[in-house]
Amino acid sequence: MSKSRVEEYIVQLKDGNYTVRRDAIHALGTIDNASAVPALIEALKDGDSAVSYGAAHALGILRWSVHKDMRPDDWPEKLPPEFYAALEELNRGEYFACHETLEALWIPEKRSVREIYQGVLQIAVGCYHLKARANWVGAVNKLEEGARRLERAGRVASSEEGAEAPYGLYGVDWRQLIDSADRLQTHLRGLGRENVSAFDRSLLPVARYLPDGA
Repeated sequence: MSKSRVEEYIVQLKDGNYTVRRDAIHALGTIDNASAVPALIEALKDGDSAVSYGAAHALGILRWSVHKDMRPDDWPEKLPPEFYAALEELNRGEYFACHETLEALWIPEKRSVREIYQGVLQIAVGCYHLKARANWVGAVNKLEEGARRLERAGRVASSEEGAEAPYGLYGVDWRQLIDSADRLQTHLRGLGRENVSAFDRSLLPVARYLPDGA
């Protein structure tokens, strides 16, 4: 499908007629073009449930890989296996181990991809402060720092100025991880430091993966 046709469908996602938006979502979900991903992510917020569901479905079936032009010049094609081991430590609630694994990657890394390592590390530290120490201030601050660092890294990695971070870069759903850290932080702010021990453990952030080439 031509670039102009893709751009036309993206514009239609803003149309006031929900049937136009639904048709555009369906069309974008059948193409192999990463430029549609930021618009599809935005369409997840559409007030029409059929459009938002269609956007989620389209993102799930959209087949694309991380091309060179979607990464800064100094970012590697693949991240080391230790990074994914750290994500699994995060998911298991092994926050101190996650910190140690990522610190070993982050400290010697000179390329700007180190921002990804540090962002996840800070989220893990925030969770450690929360679970191991009931440290409300440390938890809120580190969750905020980590989420914002990943957002900044995503903007650097975007192929277009102002675009959302590439969906599924390195096989990780970054938007989901950022949002989960933000949800926990918002929850903690609502509780207040005096009630930190009553936090909802179901809100602890986890990393989710996307299928290869998805």
